[in-house]
This record gives sequence, structure tokens and C-alpha cells, in this order.
Amino acid sequence: MERIRDHVYEFDKLVIGGTLPAFLHGYCNSLPVLYIDKNIPLRFEVSKNKVFDNISKVGLWNRLGAFLSLAGLLPFANKITSLRILEDNCAEAYTNSRKIKISFNKLLIFDEDKIHGLADPVFKAKKEYKVYDWLITRGMSKHETATLKSDDNFVKEVIFYPSERRGTRKSTRDMVAVSYMTDDQISDLNYSENFARLKAKNMMKEAGLRGYSNGFSKIKQATQYYAIALEHDRRETKLIGRDIYKNSDTILHHVCNEEEIEIKYVSSQLETINKRLC
Repeated sequence: MERIRDHVYEFDKLVIGGTLPAFLHGYCNSLPVLYIDKNIPLRFEVSKNKVFDNISKVGLWNRLGAFLSLAGLLPFANKITSLRILEDNCAEAYTNSRKIKISFNKLLIFDEDKIHGLADPVFKAKKEYKVYDWLITRGMSKHETATLKSDDNFVKEVIFYPSERRGTRKSTRDMVAVSYMTDDQISDLNYSENFARLKAKNMMKEAGLRGYSNGFSKIKQATQYYAIALEHDRRETKLIGRDIYKNSDTILHHVCNEEEIEIKYVSSQLETINKRLC
């Protein structure tokens, strides 16, 4: 009897990556997907692909993950910690407790992170990040502003959304400051969380947003307002761009962008799951 540790899992085409394009490509072609890390899109990003247009990328990532899982197309779920390419048609995936042998005819790689045994990239991408600084408002007048924008990549956009904190009023709105930074800027004090908070606060003042009312001034004949109070909650970063690798006959990198993916073959099982869950 063959031991499970000696078993070789055979695939014709295998998608690698926990990104939205990887999940979408797997769904549109009914292909198994193996991922090492969950590369969940940042909140407020909107999908612009040809299959599921103009919906939240986070929601779409979760939906496609559920579809693929129920259809048996996430063969190792979230147990994989790394992957090593051994030959043109062979690889080994590793969990915390075992080694999994894999053979394939085509390996479609959407994320090279934690994949060993690849050839050196032909071009190394400059490290840039999309940064979310989540801010909590403490005392702010009611307003209907949805976004604020600047010409600078540091706090390029401020997005307001209904607060999800417990005990807040329905009218309370928190915010997130969106920036684009280089690797050096991430560790630079001038681009720190506190400076992001101060710049967002300044943008709000320039847009005419104010704190709570502080009564009417008879001297100035105008309503007085408290200063806007903001607290920094947390910072999220996402690496933008990938190194460029040379494709081989069996290993393909940069298969396609999310916007280019079209439905080729969706199995009846996936179609049934989609209809029943949506």
C-alpha cells in the first residue's frame, strides 16, 4: 500500500497564488488553486474585471474563495507554508507537518512570494506600497463628504465611511487615509502614522469640515466650533508590483491581469454553487 507521504498529486494546470486574479482565473477556467498566503485586497477597492464588474474586491475575493472551496478546487486549503520547484514538471509543497509531492503540466504563477527554486528575475520591480492609515474621529460635526483628494502621493485620498465601532451614533463617520509610498518612505518619520493623521486633519479643515459646535459667539456673531479630533487606529500596507520572470514551457508568470480575465470554462458544479449562494 502506498503511503500518503509518497503519493504524488497530479495536475494538468495548477494556479499558484492567494490573490484576487488567481482566484478569478481559477474560477473562470475551473482550475485548482494552491496558495501560500491570503493576499486579500484592501478595503474600498472596486473590481473592474469583465466577469464581476463594479463590486468590492474584498467581497469578490471571499466569494470566489468560497466557490472554489466548495467545488474542491482549493486542494490544500490554507495549510501550505511554502513551495519549492524541483524540475520543470515537479514541485514540493510544505505544511507544518508534512511534505506534499506535486506534478504538473502547466504551473500558472500569480504570486512568487515564498516560492523557492525559481530562476532569478530578469527585472526587479521597485518596491512601492499602497498604505491605509485608519483614523477614528472624536467629535466632528455631521457632514456628507465622501472623499477628499490631494495631488501628493502621501495621503492622496481620504475616504469617509460609517463608523463600525461599538457604541457610536449612526451618523458617526470614521475615515481612512490612502497613500502610495516607496520602501524608504515606509520607514521615514516624515511619512509616519502621525504625519498622515495631521495631513488628513489639515485636508479636512481646508474642505470646511469642523468639530462639534461650541455655541454662538456674540462678539464674532458666528457659531464657534471645537477643533477636529482624530486618533490613529492602525496602518495597513500592500506591496505594489512584481518582479519580472522569464516564462518556460511549463511555468508561466504574469499570466494575465484581473481586467483581462474572461470566462473560458466554468464547470457545472461551480455554476450551481454560484446560483445557489448568490
